[in-house]
Amino acid sequence: EQIALLVPPRISNLDEFEPLAALHGVQLVAVRDAGMRPTLSPQDWIILPGSKHTSTDLAWLRRQGLDVWVKAHAARGGRVLGICGGYEMRAEQLDDGVESRSGLVPGLGLLPVRVLFDDDKTVRVATHDHRGTAVTGYEIHHGRCRIDGGEPFLDGVRSANTWGTMLHGFLENDDFRRAL
Repeated sequence: EQIALLVPPRISNLDEFEPLAALHGVQLVAVRDAGMRPTLSPQDWIILPGSKHTSTDLAWLRRQGLDVWVKAHAARGGRVLGICGGYEMRAEQLDDGVESRSGLVPGLGLLPVRVLFDDDKTVRVATHDHRGTAVTGYEIHHGRCRIDGGEPFLDGVRSANTWGTMLHGFLENDDFRRAL
């Protein structure tokens, strides 16, 4: 199994993916540009990580053509996970008047979510239930997500084969990581 980790220029919290590299039988591949895209099967994952400037990194993703690659993987049934900024990028729309001040920006449209960036930054430790398992991590974001469908996933949403959450650090939970 492969996990393709997109590495945009303004990535945040890169160290939270170290537990994935330790999984037996998993190859973690850092994708820093379109030329580094691995060939993925539907059993493989693409992860969009957090970003210090979500809209700016989304524009980078589009310039690289990686947005098309991510959407094609999801359309083939491939699994896609977004954390914080990566979750926000997969929304239908972002309203960014805070981080990059780019205003209304179309997202990748993979999750039934609209994001509004707020001047007040959320910074907290949080625990969420996932099918009877308590999963703890931390949140640090300006974005406020309005979810318009899908099923709950931690503090975010799952729609078909794509998941999104604002929670960082949850991959350190061994049982939850293996189950996911």
